[in-house]
Amino acid sequence: MGHSSRLNIGYLLLGRQFHEYLLKFGLGFNQYMKAALVCLYSMLSDVVGAVEVLVSIPQTDTSTYNMFVVEKGFLDEALNIIRKMMADDMVWNKTTYIGMFGLCARLKYSELGNQVHNKLLKSDVELDVSVCNAMVKMYRNCGNVGDALNVLRAYKARD
Repeated sequence: MGHSSRLNIGYLLLGRQFHEYLLKFGLGFNQYMKAALVCLYSMLSDVVGAVEVLVSIPQTDTSTYNMFVVEKGFLDEALNIIRKMMADDMVWNKTTYIGMFGLCARLKYSELGNQVHNKLLKSDVELDVSVCNAMVKMYRNCGNVGDALNVLRAYKARD
């Protein structure tokens, strides 16, 4: 086992001890602590730990989910989180939509991308250049050039 692997395992063990300490003293339900724990587990590639924090604690905020979804190494797990976010009718923000479109682009998952696009259209989130670019990239990566052009036309019509 290399030095780097031992170092990560050491940090992971320390992180889990910290997590247990927070739970023991009732501090694990704080939004900031949840976000920090998801970030910690994600950085240490402990998908199980990150998902446990997300699903075990009710009323997780959008930014905590965003932190997990944008992690590039957890694509399958992120899909499960997206499904949970959609089922829970959580209010998404611009960062959430950009992360979702990016995930769908990486997975070439146009069906989910269409669902996210429809959710965006029903939301109060402004279709700005960063959201538009994320949608265009998603449709382009999924091979839906026509839909990508439609997004560009719709955005240009708003200007």
